[in-house]
Amino acid sequence: MATILIIDDDETFCMLLQIMLESRGHAVHCLLDSRDAVACLQTHSPDIVLLDTVMHPMDGPETLAALRAVPGGAQMPVIMMSGSDDPETRARVERATANAFVYKATNLEMTVQEIVATMKTLLGA
Repeated sequence: MATILIIDDDETFCMLLQIMLESRGHAVHCLLDSRDAVACLQTHSPDIVLLDTVMHPMDGPETLAALRAVPGGAQMPVIMMSGSDDPETRARVERATANAFVYKATNLEMTVQEIVATMKTLLGA
């Protein structure tokens, strides 16, 4: 199973996502402050990062740029997530060089299923 780093400033969403992914056998680390992303990436060496698009003080695209600048970060699979599926959000994700995008559906189980399917594709597992 994968080691996953979730970077999302919504503590409740992060905690629920962590519980659901851990129940599927994954090791999960949550980070609520995107400014700590680089240090956390180096500490936990995740197989994949789940990154919220809209956060403060650093948003998802800014955080992704910082992660990509870390040695080995350019190859790190990153799935960006957002509660918005509008064309502007999709364009921001594409410009940010994320490997994939997952819409945060109101049904968390559906979101987790899409994350797991996307992880299998990106990690080849």
